[in-house]
Amino acid sequence: MIPGNHDVKNEVEIMQIRWENWKPEEWKLIKDLDVIVTAFGADEQIDYKFLTDKEVDGILTNYPKRLFDYLKEKGMRENS
Repeated sequence: MIPGNHDVKNEVEIMQIRWENWKPEEWKLIKDLDVIVTAFGADEQIDYKFLTDKEVDGILTNYPKRLFDYLKEKGMRENS
């Protein structure tokens, strides 16, 4: 869980998270904060699906082409 005071809307603009063990209520909390959320350590299609379903703003991966191809396949990225 995000520690401390949860009234941080004006203090936090970007969060970079290790996402695998987050609970649904924690996802709701970060979504309610209206901050930019990037997730790191996502290297498989199942990870990409989970994170795009959660509508994160960015995904850091060791396999950018794999992620690019996934996003293109799902219509989340223009062909280029």
